[in-house]
Formats: sequence, C-alpha cells, structure tokens
Amino acid sequence: MNPGGVQACDFASKLVPPALERDWHFTIAEDALNARLEDASGRGEWALEHAMQAKAAAEEKGGKRKATQVPRCEAVTGDLAKRLLGVLQDDESKYALKPQDDSVLSEACVKLALLLQSHVPEATLANEASNWKHWVAFCAHMRTSPWRDDKAANAGGKGHEREVQLLALGLLYIYARMKPARRTPGRAPKPESALAVLRGVRRMHARLGIKMAGLELATRLAASLAAEYCLEHGPEELMPHRTEPLTNDMVEWLAATPHGTQLKPGLKVDEGSLRETSLRACYAVMARTGFRSSEVAMRTANTHTLKRLSRWHLRWRIGGVLVHDPTPEQLRNLKAGDFAILIPPRRQTSSVWSGDLTQSG
Repeated sequence: MNPGGVQACDFASKLVPPALERDWHFTIAEDALNARLEDASGRGEWALEHAMQAKAAAEEKGGKRKATQVPRCEAVTGDLAKRLLGVLQDDESKYALKPQDDSVLSEACVKLALLLQSHVPEATLANEASNWKHWVAFCAHMRTSPWRDDKAANAGGKGHEREVQLLALGLLYIYARMKPARRTPGRAPKPESALAVLRGVRRMHARLGIKMAGLELATRLAASLAAEYCLEHGPEELMPHRTEPLTNDMVEWLAATPHGTQLKPGLKVDEGSLRETSLRACYAVMARTGFRSSEVAMRTANTHTLKRLSRWHLRWRIGGVLVHDPTPEQLRNLKAGDFAILIPPRRQTSSVWSGDLTQSG
C-alpha cells in the first residue's frame, strides 16, 4: 500500500516544484555541543545559562527571534556543573586542584557537565529536568541537600536508613504535588509517575558516579498507593495510555488533503508550496520507515546532530547509477527501477563507546 497515494515518479516530481529550480539552500547547523562549549568558554562558572539565552536569541531570516527562557534541561546541566565545581572547591587535601586562574576549574566543570549530558536523549533530559525540579523542592522542604553523596550511607553504613526513608518520604511529597498531565486533565496522576521521578534523580546521580540508596522502601510504598488508587479510580486507570499509531488510511488522508483546506485560522493547504510538499513527503517516508519525529524535525533551531536526517542521508539510484545530488530534471524524469535510498540516522541507543554506560561504579 502506498501511503502517499501516488506513484513514485509523480511523488518525486512533486518534491521539486519547477519554481524552485536549482536554487536549493540546505544548511546543517553546527554541532550543538561544540557551539555550547565554545560559547561557555571564558565566561565564568555559570556561563551556561547565559550561553543558552544567547542561542535562543539567534538571528533568523527576516529578523531576530525573541529571547526565550533557558530550557529546564540546561538549568539542570548548570546544577551539575555547580555540583562538580563545589566538590573541587571544598577539597582541602594535599591533592586538591588549585590552578592559578580560578576560572579554569569553573569552565572545565561547565564543559564536563555538558559532555556528561550530551549522550542522553533529549526526551530523557526533559523528563529529568522535571524530576529534578520536584526533588529540589522536596529537599528544600526538608532543609537538606539534593545531592545524596554520603558514600557510606548509600552503601549500607551509618545513615543508610535515613537515605532510604528520605526517598520514601520524597515519593509521598512528590506524589502529593503532582498535577494531571495536560493531555489527560481529568485523570489523577499515578503513583508510578512519582516513583519514576525518583528513578530519574538516581540516574542523574549515577551520571556523576554517585550510587544512591535503593528504592526498595519507596517501591513498596508506591505499591500501597497503587492499591488505593485502584479502589478509588479502578484498575483500568493504571493501564498505560499511549497514543495509537496512525493507520494507513489516516496517512493517505494527510498526504491527499485537498488544496485550500482550512487547517486552522490563517493556515490553508497550498499544494504548490515547499512546506506542503515537504510535509507530504515526510508523512509518506515516516509511514514506510517508522522514523521518530525527533529524527526528521528539530524542536528548536541550532540543534541538528547526527541523530537527525539531513540531505547527506539521501541517495538516489537513477538509471542504475548512484546519484548523491540529482538535478530537478533527473527527479522529474524518474523511471521504473529508479529509487531513493535513505540512510537511517544514528539511533538513540547507538553508542561509539564500548563500555557499559548503565553502570555507575
């Protein structure tokens, strides 16, 4: 079944409207990590937030974008940098690091925090930012540090019961302050969601080499809360609610929406526009390949990485010859046997590192 509802030749010809001719401009933004490191360098210990604000105000065609608030995940990276720097500054042993220039340590910690976060999927970072916000609020309520780095206590020594109970109390506090998700405003938060917050906090600690106390008590508490949840809301409410995938009929409808259809106030379908052509191509490709939305689109500007598709990933086999950059004329005259080759981007689970990143020690 063809999701696009058109033959390969017709569809390919639509990808390059005659008005565009050869005047294509495909630009890949510089690697986001390198950009952040470069901007953060030489600006002092908390330059990270200022760097991200500058990025948000980058110029675009026709003017400048409004400066936006620093993303929460970047604020968490700043907290990681502060934590790393604090450990080094508090060291009074003969092995302490004391460079002549005080800014050396602060800049190095910012860069280290960025690198530690760089391999983590964006969705995970966004979730962890929310987790950290809950955890910091709870620890402030308890007037204790959010960083649980008492190695002896975490390993079962003196103070271990305190750490275990802290996590259980944190579950109660976090669950009490959680609100229904935006997509399900009428559904109460699940106890498992509060437990997921604590798991996210443990992951963040593990990224710095800190193994927190276990969640055994918190898990048993979550099970008790889940039992109460079932009595109040019904067991079916504990089932995961996921968005159903689009059917082939839905994809065909998206790709064949008539010209002039009103999508929303001020936006109509324009068959000849580059936007509409690109969207229809995207629908068809995603239906055939199963690419994630994060692999074909960027949430914000200047965030292109090897995890996203670019022109480099597209090849064509035309007349038995591999073509990297076909002309519009070649695309308009595709014949039976000609086809496109789309190289998948690097998946989130891929890693160039041979070590086990899930182990913390």
